[in-house]
Amino acid sequence: MSSILRNIKLGTFASGLALGNDSLKKEIASGLLGMRGLPAKLVQIKSILNTDDYNYWKEAIGEIIPISRSEFEESIKLFSPDLFQRLTFDQSEKVYPASIGQVQKGLLDGNKEVAIKLRHANIKEQTLNDLGMIGFAGKLFSMLHDGFSLDDYQQMMTERLSMEMDFVKEAEYQNQFQEFFSKYPSIKIPVAFSNLTNERILCQEWVEALPAESFLLKCSEQEKLEFSDLISRFYFDSIFELGLVHSDPNPGNFGVLRKSSGIQLVVFDFGSVYQLSEKEKLALWGLIHNQTQPQWNDLSLLGILGFQMDTLKKIETKIHAYMSVIVEPFLAQTRYKLSTWNRKERCADILGSDKFQFMISAPAHFFSVMRAFQGLFYWCNQSSGDIWLYHKVSKKRIEMTRALQDFSATLPKIEQTMAVSLRIDVWRGNEKTVSLTLPRNAVEQLNQLIDPELKSKIIEQGFDIPAIQKQTRTGAYKPQELISWKDNEKEIRIYLE
Repeated sequence: MSSILRNIKLGTFASGLALGNDSLKKEIASGLLGMRGLPAKLVQIKSILNTDDYNYWKEAIGEIIPISRSEFEESIKLFSPDLFQRLTFDQSEKVYPASIGQVQKGLLDGNKEVAIKLRHANIKEQTLNDLGMIGFAGKLFSMLHDGFSLDDYQQMMTERLSMEMDFVKEAEYQNQFQEFFSKYPSIKIPVAFSNLTNERILCQEWVEALPAESFLLKCSEQEKLEFSDLISRFYFDSIFELGLVHSDPNPGNFGVLRKSSGIQLVVFDFGSVYQLSEKEKLALWGLIHNQTQPQWNDLSLLGILGFQMDTLKKIETKIHAYMSVIVEPFLAQTRYKLSTWNRKERCADILGSDKFQFMISAPAHFFSVMRAFQGLFYWCNQSSGDIWLYHKVSKKRIEMTRALQDFSATLPKIEQTMAVSLRIDVWRGNEKTVSLTLPRNAVEQLNQLIDPELKSKIIEQGFDIPAIQKQTRTGAYKPQELISWKDNEKEIRIYLE
């Protein structure tokens, strides 16, 4: 284990735990997985945050050494003899591996189908010992980026993985989700039987769901839209209504049931859950709300979420532009195509050489929230390819008005410095023939917006549209002239205002 981890380069923690360079990915995914638990868990995290590594998650789970059926039953008998007396197992049933344990179907009291999750022997001790190696890799990373310390992340991962291995706490969170979503006919959370659960064994309702990835390979386009909307509803409402964050969005944790009324989303595995405080929930909501109705300094809102204010000071003038890109999909009034988002390039252009400042300022505990948002966008992209949450955002804005006013009373105000609109004006002689006012982010679709004939003339004049788009980002989307020229027949002006 240590010989591999000594070579691990820790990358962008604000975007997730980025473990391993390209030459190590395969080694991490396959060479370590016989050592149950930690490698699989880290590959899970990496794979969902970087879709290029998605196959490594499947390899990680596929190569975990299974618990034999006899060992599984003996463990149930040892750690929960009362439960063992009430269970029968069908030896022909499939075994379901997980990163820290194994799941088997059983029959409780001869008539109730249940899922029994058993934690691997010694996995807790091994995992926590292995986490100590991350500190060494973090010291190497901190040499490259002043101000970055891995200590908080190491502590956070220790706490989160310890919690994930405590099935009593998992059952508690699972039933909070189950109770909340019981009023949603299209979202199913299995009931956890707390009285039959202990630290090593979790007993819950058995739900025979089709794995989400299998469903999406063969379902109709309409069902893909339904899935996208259900996954969006699950994440949005659990965060902003329930105040709990399901932060393990790996493929094995989502399934689908087909009902006469449509599809039903099934969510499993509540070992990795983060509970938002009321202030955190309001600050998170404030960052979304602030991009359409700028009132407060985003730096202050990020500070409430635990970001390091001193580290962010260096990019303070660009944070609002950066956040406007991050939350853009939530604010689109129609279905937002994720393929047009281009988040990484746009955010890198906005921050330029200071692109690591935002990353290294992120608090360790916020990692769980970021994993959830990454999961939301990942699953929407895998299904319909778009996301539509504006109706929920609008409703939530009304509900949160009073609470947000009280919360924000002491927050410093800001003056609007970013452009609001993209304007395209065309004159033929003295007559204005085109006058378009579009949202600011339409500048990212200039190639599609401009008439091909007009675009040819613009290019002939020496204007480089990709360079202009980059200019708007580096200028933090402030009001500016983008394209302006005039010939004998026509005058064209494109600008942000």
